[in-house]
Amino acid sequence: MEYRIELSSRAERDIEESFAYIHSDAPLNAVNWRRGLEAKLGLLARMPTIFGAAPENRDSSRDVKQLIYGRYRILYTVEADVVFVLSIRHGARQFMKPDEIDEIE
Repeated sequence: MEYRIELSSRAERDIEESFAYIHSDAPLNAVNWRRGLEAKLGLLARMPTIFGAAPENRDSSRDVKQLIYGRYRILYTVEADVVFVLSIRHGARQFMKPDEIDEIE
C-alpha cells in the first residue's frame, strides 16, 4: 500500500529554513540534503508504520512517530492512507510541547 504524504505548513517552513541555513555555508550540501529528505519521505510513503514513537508521543493526543534523517527528526502521524508530516526538526532542538503539536493542521 502506498501512503499519501502531506506536509503541514510548519513542515514546509522547516524544510525551507533548514535548506537556507545549510545553503548559506554549502550550497551543494543543501541540494543533497533536500534530495535525501525527499528519499526519506518516499520511504514514509511505503512503510510509515515501522518507525518508532517520537518522545512527543508520550504527552500528545496524537500518535506521533519519528524517522531520523541525519541530524533531523521527521515527526509525523499516520491516519488511514495519509502520512501527515508535522515538523522536520534538528535533533538538537527541544522536543515539541503537546500544545505545539495540537496546533499543527
